[in-house]
Amino acid sequence: MKTWWAILAIIRYRPMLFLVNVLAMVVFSLGVQVPGLALREFFNLLSGEEVVRVGIIGVVVMFGIAGLARGLSLYMARKTVMLFHLSVAALLQKNMFAHILSRPGADPLPDSPGEAISRFRSDVPGLHGMAIILSNVIRSVLSGGVALAIMLRINWHITLFAFLPVVAVYLIAQIAQQRIEGYRKASREAEGRVTGLLAQIFTTVQSIKVANAERRVVTPFRHLNEARGRTALRDGLFESLLQSIFENASHLGTGFILIMAGRAIRDGSFTVGDLALFTYYLGFVSWLPRNIGYAMARYRQAGVSVERMTGLMWGAPPEALVEHGPIYEKGDSPPVPFVPKGTGDRLQEFRVEGLTYHYPDSTKGIEEIDLQVPTGS
Repeated sequence: MKTWWAILAIIRYRPMLFLVNVLAMVVFSLGVQVPGLALREFFNLLSGEEVVRVGIIGVVVMFGIAGLARGLSLYMARKTVMLFHLSVAALLQKNMFAHILSRPGADPLPDSPGEAISRFRSDVPGLHGMAIILSNVIRSVLSGGVALAIMLRINWHITLFAFLPVVAVYLIAQIAQQRIEGYRKASREAEGRVTGLLAQIFTTVQSIKVANAERRVVTPFRHLNEARGRTALRDGLFESLLQSIFENASHLGTGFILIMAGRAIRDGSFTVGDLALFTYYLGFVSWLPRNIGYAMARYRQAGVSVERMTGLMWGAPPEALVEHGPIYEKGDSPPVPFVPKGTGDRLQEFRVEGLTYHYPDSTKGIEEIDLQVPTGS
C-alpha cells in the first residue's frame, strides 16, 4: 500500500476535522500577515510617504481584527487536531488488534509480542501525524503564496531569491531519502527487539530465578539496549541534521533578500514601510522551504510505519489497516447481546470425523482423524 494512499484514507475517515483544521490554520497564518500590512502603513505614515492608504485609526483596527481572527482560529485548530489524532489512532489500533484476534490462537504473530506493542505505540503516530504535517504544508504554501504575491508587487527581483531555498531543500531531501528510511526502520526494529525481550523476561521470571540466570538474562538485554540507543541516536541525529540544513538554507535566503532590499532602499525604489513589510514577511517565506523539507523527510518515515503496521496484519490486505469503521468515541459502547442458554444447549458429546490438516507448503500433518469425547469422560 502506498503511503500517500494511506494518508488520504485516514483523512477521508475524519474529513471535516481535517478540513476545519486546514481552514483554521490558513486563517491563523493570514491573520498573522495582517500586522505586516499595518506596519507598512504605520511607517509610511510616520515618514510622510504619499503611499499611505489608511490612517492611524485604520492601523489600530487592522491589528484588532487580526488578533481576534488569530485567537479564534488557533482555538479551532488545536481542538480539531487533537480530535483528529485520537480518532485516527483509535481506528488504526482497532484494525490491527481486530486482525490479531481474528487469527487462530495457534497461529503466532509475525514478530514477538513486544515488537507488536512497539508498532501499536510508536508507528501509529507516524502515520496520522503525517496528515497534520500535510495540513501545515498546505497552510505554509497558501500563506507563503500570499506573502510572495505581495512581495512581488513591491520588488520582483528581490522576491525571486525567496525561491532559491525551496530548490535547495528539495534536492537535499531527495538525496537523503534512502538514509531517512533506513535509519528509521533500524531504530524501530531495535526498539521492538528490546520490548520483545522485556516481555519474555517478565513472562518467565520464576524460571529465571530458579535457574539463577539473572546475569545471563541481563547481559543480552544490555547489548540490545545499547544497540537500540545507537540506532535511535543515529536516527535522531540525522533528522536534526536535516532540520538544521533546512533552517540554515532558509536563513541564507533571508540574508540575500535583506542585502538586495538594502540596495533598493538606497536607490529610492523602497519606502520605509516597504522595508518593514518585507522584513516581516521574510519569516513566512523562510518557513515555507523548512516545512516542505520536514514534510518530505517525515513522509519517508511514515512509509516505514505503514510497512511495519501492515506487516503485523499478515494475511490481510494492506487496505485493512485503514478500513473505516466505528470507534465509539462518543456515548455508550454497543450492548453485547445476551442469549440465554437452556438444558438443550448443554454439550453432551464432542465428535470430530475426518479431521485433516497439512502444514503450509508441506505434505506433513494429519489425515482422516475421527474423535469422540462424551461429557464427563
